[in-house]
Amino acid sequence: ATKGTSFNFYYRVPASMAGQSMLITFRAEDQNGMASENFCRIYVNSVNPIHPVPLTETSGHRMYSNLSTNPDSYNLETNTGDFSTVVDTASRDIQDYSGSSLTLSNSWISPAGGKFVKYNGFDYANATDSTTIAAYSSGVKLSVLNSLQVGDIIITKLGSVSTNKYVLMRITDIVDVTGKDNDYYEFSIKK
Repeated sequence: ATKGTSFNFYYRVPASMAGQSMLITFRAEDQNGMASENFCRIYVNSVNPIHPVPLTETSGHRMYSNLSTNPDSYNLETNTGDFSTVVDTASRDIQDYSGSSLTLSNSWISPAGGKFVKYNGFDYANATDSTTIAAYSSGVKLSVLNSLQVGDIIITKLGSVSTNKYVLMRITDIVDVTGKDNDYYEFSIKK
């Protein structure tokens, strides 16, 4: 009933068409059977391939029980242990979550607001930025990590920064000795 109209039609160009041209034909027909046809040729640019960046590993990082007299939280951006009673919440990317017991809880939280994905099937040795992000995106995000043990692989998205920063960790040792001051987690970091 109108002389003119427009429609948006979204079409995903197949990747196989990169570097080629396509002819797209449009046909419109009104209720009286009047038809019109037109075409448009588009040239498809090739997309630059994404090159995954291998992550760099550092090891020997330690975080102690929150009941000890040693650093009980860890800043994953600066790779430093901190005392939770002294540093700002935003600096505590991971922190021991032991209660009042003298036994290490094997639980972590992120006062900075980060979330954790425990992913023991992840290919830690060959981790890249893109495989880490994909694994984090597909995993179940947890606010509290429980039942930690040696060999666990953990991916976290830092909650303390506005940009998307991901850190990959592997627990290499958990020490829970008599008392509380020498209980700690030791882990490697890839980022």
